[in-house]
Amino acid sequence: MYGDPYLPQYDSNKKKRKRRGICGKLCNLTAILFLTTVCGFIGGAYFRNAMQKALVEVQSLNSSLVSEIRAQNKATMEYNKLSRDTKEQVRSLETKSAEQAKLFTEIKSRETQLSEELKTAHDQYNL
Repeated sequence: MYGDPYLPQYDSNKKKRKRRGICGKLCNLTAILFLTTVCGFIGGAYFRNAMQKALVEVQSLNSSLVSEIRAQNKATMEYNKLSRDTKEQVRSLETKSAEQAKLFTEIKSRETQLSEELKTAHDQYNL
């Protein structure tokens, strides 16, 4: 063998010494906890990033939905206004039509009355 004879030499045929007892178990437990914590931080960061992306997407969808609802409400209000105006115009036309029918009836009755008076006057003149 080469090297310093006072330093322990590495023997590849020698089995690695397993840690036994409470110290070995604590060392293994510490390693497991460390790996779990690291994985937890990495997973937590990934989850937080994914949740932030999802939150941004939900906020975007929410704002577009709100603007669409506002547009629909505006269109509904405009439709209701036009409907009210149309109903008022129909009522106005019905009122005018009723007034015109009443005037037409009065004119016809007056025409009939004048026609009878004219006939009576004509008959009296011919006598």
